[in-house]
Formats: sequence, structure tokens, C-alpha cells
Amino acid sequence: MWPFKSKKSQADQALAVMDNAISEVAAKYRYFSDQLPFTDGLVEKRLMSFMPPMIEGLRASYPVLKNSPDDVVQLYIVIGLVRSGRHTTTEIADALGMEREMLESLSQ
Repeated sequence: MWPFKSKKSQADQALAVMDNAISEVAAKYRYFSDQLPFTDGLVEKRLMSFMPPMIEGLRASYPVLKNSPDDVVQLYIVIGLVRSGRHTTTEIADALGMEREMLESLSQ
């Protein structure tokens, strides 16, 4: 056996916190949705008001995400939004300008 432990890459470290981060996003979005109802019904407006503070929140909660690309953090958030169950995959995809099929494949 090699006597030296290799340091995990930043990508490996980000993957290690992925499930917890996604679960946190889902729980916080459920709370956000319940506490701050939007009367206009625009999913896009609701998601866009949630995402910026959630990006900062994840970076504060998970130090490994502080230097991760925005795309990685946003991916965790989008998957958490789907898992929250508050909107359909189609609603989320349309609101964020994503392809529904791609979002469905990410959230499985």
C-alpha cells in the first residue's frame, strides 16, 4: 500500500457534500415557499428571489463550495428545487430557461 494519502481534489470534496447540500436546498425552499407566498404565481420570480441568497448560504455552510464555480452551486440548487416538490420539473425548467429533459436527468 502506498504510504502517503493523496489529498482529495476540490471536485471530490464538492461531490462529498452534494447530497447534504441538495437536501438543505430542498428543505429551505419548502420553508421559503410556505412562509413567503407569491400571489402573482410566477415561478420564475419566486426562483430568482430564492437563488442568490441560497448560493451565498451554501458557500457559507460548505466551505469547499466557496471556491467552486457558480455552475456547480447552481446545479445543487436546481436539483434541490426539483426535490423540494413545490413545482413540476417543467415549471422549473421553463422558469430557468433549461431543457426539461436535461433537468429530469439531473434530478434522478
